[in-house]
Amino acid sequence: MSLLDWNGYLEHRSPFDLQDFTANIGKGNCTIFAEMVYQRTGKYLQFLPWCVTFIFAVYEHPRRLGKPCAGVSTLRRRMVLRGKWRGVQYRAKRNDLIFCRNIPSGAIDHVGIVLLADDQHVVSIDGNTVDPTGVFEPSLGGSVAIRKRALDDWHIAGYAKLGDYNDSV
Repeated sequence: MSLLDWNGYLEHRSPFDLQDFTANIGKGNCTIFAEMVYQRTGKYLQFLPWCVTFIFAVYEHPRRLGKPCAGVSTLRRRMVLRGKWRGVQYRAKRNDLIFCRNIPSGAIDHVGIVLLADDQHVVSIDGNTVDPTGVFEPSLGGSVAIRKRALDDWHIAGYAKLGDYNDSV
């Protein structure tokens, strides 16, 4: 499956029917992405917040990320230590990671995969995010959705530059 094919996948209440995008939906932090990571690495990430799990499951070049982890802060720290971290002034490219912060705390607590960026916006595909169309009510859990953010959006905390290469995004 290509990365964009996951758009619209909804969080599940429990670890049943995970391959179905819209069955068993609801808050529960259960996804097919945790199953994908477990089958590939043996790391069990079910029932945990899943934006990072989505990254580890679908990213084309997982070695660039290191061993699977569940925490955004762990992944960000890893990117800093590897010299991959870039601030908000960086011009993101396809397949870089975009890190976002929470309001009102300011904590960096979300990550997505950049699809494209121009002079005004960055477009990413994010797991465990709010459906920007409003079709999937946020109180039910998260979704995989394409997000468009203005470059000066306060939520954007920075990017991880993961190298130039082609893939099937």
